[in-house]
Amino acid sequence: SQDAKHLFTYDKTVAPRPQHYKYLPLQGTKNCRAYRVVDGVGVFQGVYLLSGSDARTFVDLTLADYPKVGTCYGKDKNQIYANFGPIAGGDPKTFTILNGDYTKDANHAYRLGGLIQGADAGTFVALGEYWAKDKNYVYHWDKVISGADPATFGALDDDHGKDANYVFDPFGTAMSQIADVASLISLN
Repeated sequence: SQDAKHLFTYDKTVAPRPQHYKYLPLQGTKNCRAYRVVDGVGVFQGVYLLSGSDARTFVDLTLADYPKVGTCYGKDKNQIYANFGPIAGGDPKTFTILNGDYTKDANHAYRLGGLIQGADAGTFVALGEYWAKDKNYVYHWDKVISGADPATFGALDDDHGKDANYVFDPFGTAMSQIADVASLISLN
């Protein structure tokens, strides 16, 4: 809503009202209905103005399964956004959504908009919602799983993964060596 001097969301003043403005339609999938683009002001997610956002070039990148995933993604000519703010150091020209949790650009890998320290973006792949790997490491969420072999690692389910020798729980613990890891399957 608005009055002569301000724009409002719910009962909060979110911006001074510019003399000339209009709501611009979102481009892209439009699944994150929380993004609102206001020409002359910027982009809002809910009541929060995305600092430095460019309303004219903003594109909603949120995946079609947004309600399940719970993370909104967008970009403009200057930066990438996850939910309420920019992804620090993100490159909007090379940004790719791997799934609802994992994204990457030419230089970095991210989980829910947070940088995954030490990840190799060039080889980084998501293995479901909670597991990922690159040429050097296996990750559960954004935590390195010590001792896991990325060359042979695969996710069994959200909580367990395996490489050629061990089964790992989500805390990174190599469970007892199993005689036949290759034949192990998830019962979920």
